[in-house]
Amino acid sequence: MSESPAEQSVGLSIPEEYAGEFVAEVFEDAERSTDWPGVVDAFVPPARREEWGELDATAQVCQVLDRAGAYDQSAVDALERIDADAERPAAREKFDEAIRCRHNADGFRNAVADAYARGRIDDDGLVAAVERTDFGTDTIARREELLELIAEKHEFEFRPYGGTLLDGERFQTDSSDSATW
Repeated sequence: MSESPAEQSVGLSIPEEYAGEFVAEVFEDAERSTDWPGVVDAFVPPARREEWGELDATAQVCQVLDRAGAYDQSAVDALERIDADAERPAAREKFDEAIRCRHNADGFRNAVADAYARGRIDDDGLVAAVERTDFGTDTIARREELLELIAEKHEFEFRPYGGTLLDGERFQTDSSDSATW
């Protein structure tokens, strides 16, 4: 019995020596400038910093990735709580909560890319952290799908990832990353 299209995965062979770099690039968000120290300051309460400092880099990254995953799930939960017949103001409140969670999740993953770029974690440590955590690509895909559906239904301003080159009759030029489209 063959898998349905949603259950099929695309295999991509990445040489082992480039795995960490590939993962870091996946986590990097060209639209954000979240850095590792900033996320650690926001995530780790001052009273727990000494304990945090005793964790190795892989364990620290696991903690940050787990929190990013929790934010992704919180976004999906908020969006799924929007009734099909919800009034615009009620839907807006939950939609805004989901956007906040999306921003946090993606910012946390961007900080992991920053930690890699700073040499805070090496290739093996980053790959191990991703393997130890539940990097929920299905959850992220569901989050994005729900955001787009609800934004369209209630006519909320929303820009999906990947952006667009055209907005109506004009080009969008607010991106500094030429690879973003």
